[in-house]
Amino acid sequence: MLIDMASDSPREGQIFRTQVCVIGGGAAGLTITRELAKAGVSVITLEGGGLKESKRSQEIYRGENLGRKYFRLHRSRRRYLGGSTNCWAGLCAPLRPSDFERRPWIPHSGWPIGIDEVGPYYERAGELLKIGPFHSQLDQPLPVGQWMKGSGLKLEGFESVFFQMSPPVRLGKLWREELKALKEARVMINANVTHLQLESSAEAMASVTCKVFDGPQFKVEAQQFVLACGGIENPRMLLNARDVMTQGIGNQRDLVGRYFMEHPHIDRESLWLPGGATPSLNHYRRQKRSKKRGRMWPYIRPSVESLQREELLDFSLVLFRRKNIEREEKKHPLLRVVWESSEHLHDPTKAPKTPRAYTFGNPMEQAPNPDSRVALNESGERDELGLLTSTLTWRLSSLEKRTLRRAHEMLAESLAGQDYGRMRVTPTHNLDTFPRQTKGGYHHMGTTRMGIDERTGVVDGEGKVFGVNNLFIAGSSVFATSGSANPTLTIIALALRLAEHLKSLSRGQK
Repeated sequence: MLIDMASDSPREGQIFRTQVCVIGGGAAGLTITRELAKAGVSVITLEGGGLKESKRSQEIYRGENLGRKYFRLHRSRRRYLGGSTNCWAGLCAPLRPSDFERRPWIPHSGWPIGIDEVGPYYERAGELLKIGPFHSQLDQPLPVGQWMKGSGLKLEGFESVFFQMSPPVRLGKLWREELKALKEARVMINANVTHLQLESSAEAMASVTCKVFDGPQFKVEAQQFVLACGGIENPRMLLNARDVMTQGIGNQRDLVGRYFMEHPHIDRESLWLPGGATPSLNHYRRQKRSKKRGRMWPYIRPSVESLQREELLDFSLVLFRRKNIEREEKKHPLLRVVWESSEHLHDPTKAPKTPRAYTFGNPMEQAPNPDSRVALNESGERDELGLLTSTLTWRLSSLEKRTLRRAHEMLAESLAGQDYGRMRVTPTHNLDTFPRQTKGGYHHMGTTRMGIDERTGVVDGEGKVFGVNNLFIAGSSVFATSGSANPTLTIIALALRLAEHLKSLSRGQK
């Protein structure tokens, strides 16, 4: 059932009891709620927002940026039922098998689980996100020297793959009627969680305290708890709970909030002038959604072998047509000469025409960095609910910049080697600076990362907080590395996996 705590207010101090309490009504939280309730497990889900966005609720997310320039924190996610599925673009791709592995050139890389443990949940996650079955050529390894079928570019050291695109689904709206009908689920909206209460032994969670705006305070007691509030709020909630463990829950090794990762998006880099033997580039146009066919967005990425050889992070290259090429010609007088020499290599009688030009979008992996972090505001600033607000220090390293530069150099070399024209590489060699247009993708990852023990992570391979027997964390905050794929598909896959684990625990506790 769906309960609006603002209009159907509980009594002051009322205690609700359930088997599983889920904190957060976004992609991970709603997926777990739905799976558990359908399996007959009683669950209470606490969502701080309502059914639509409100300024007052969004203000709870307000924080401060202390690192490189980033989006305003209260505008970088959505605080109402459905979470950030209310504003995502719908791009879906699984992580590569190598993304889960330890890569010696990337400090702190490696998950305690592998693709074999996550992969079985990707297909179901795709169904929930309405992307349909995976494209037959998506992430299929090919022997060296073999190419994918189709009219895409055949480039040595690179592969053409696809983002498959959700409509995109808005889970709070899509599942609303179903949530109302689920007998074992009580989804409470306008239920702001203000405190995670540990037992005095600090070995288990006892309850969570909630507050209704301008209304009563109440508690929820459960056998198991799941924190699913996103990559910034998850660490903020843990760090604010300092009455039993003075450093915060799960923070024995000062890891909560550290390793914040984004997908740096660096658009409009380099300039490619197709020519010579370049095939049709219609392959790289975003395919439109239809009732009979899901959307796909083809892109290029370095092969795993190339990344290993060059010791680079994962990297994607999205092709965009460059307009106003005349401006580039004024800045670089040799541009037309280079283009024409390439264009006429195979047919010198071809009549001159306006140059075609393309540039690249570059969503890429960020290396785990303990100095890139979410923390509590040291000045003591609090939100309306009394919680200390968050600060974000987003930091990139020389490895991200070297990956950007080298990936473009590799692409330029491969294009020239295939007689596909010429490419001007624009990322500089200076490893301490990034292009002015560098930004994030609104992807908050890594702040309660998985690890093999409490020295390397906040949660184990099942998502359980080290040292707390009944507290689990869901969402992209548990990612140990990010890959270059958008996170929502993997968030849903991991949520399905955690739901299976919670079902087994609940059966044993009935």
